[in-house]
Amino acid sequence: MKSAEFSVIDDDPGLRELLEKTRQVGRALQSRWEGSKPDYNKLAKLLGEFSTANVYLIGRDGKILGHSWISEYHSEEISNFLEEGYMPEPFVEKMNQHRETVLSETDAYLYDDEAGETPEKHMLYIP
Repeated sequence: MKSAEFSVIDDDPGLRELLEKTRQVGRALQSRWEGSKPDYNKLAKLLGEFSTANVYLIGRDGKILGHSWISEYHSEEISNFLEEGYMPEPFVEKMNQHRETVLSETDAYLYDDEAGETPEKHMLYIP
């Protein structure tokens, strides 16, 4: 069998940055291969840093596996969900309807404490 040679792309800063971020996510998930569960809070923190967004990793049953907030965000309602360890059933049912990644503008404000002028937000469901 002929050995495969790889063409390394190292002259594009954007691709280098994407590659490094992908490697960090891979390292965060590697514990899974060692028989233990991934560190979901670490993974959420990495994803939050990459996207400058709040991240919630939620199981199909609504259990909150990990989360990360951007520093200037606070929601009393979501804080209560985090303390309980589960998202509310209507949210879980809606989340579980998606079979592929979906971007929603209307769901982005579901659990905000205050209505009013808020920055542009989106909810991204990734099954």
